[in-house]
Amino acid sequence: MQRELAELRKLIERQQLLLEDKQEADRLREQVTGLQNERDVTEKELEKVKAELEAERKKGFWGKIFKKVP
Repeated sequence: MQRELAELRKLIERQQLLLEDKQEADRLREQVTGLQNERDVTEKELEKVKAELEAERKKGFWGKIFKKVP
């Protein structure tokens, strides 16, 4: 009986460790997803800034001096 109880306690302990590992993996997966989303937003912002910069470069000297004010 004592041996069975000890085995059950070990089994419960292993299951608790597995559950903790799964919870940590889920937390890390959510964190990675959040970071990927942030990266995607940052990439879009960077592309927008690059496009604006390229448009400004193409204006030329007089286009920059006499630009239209909205």
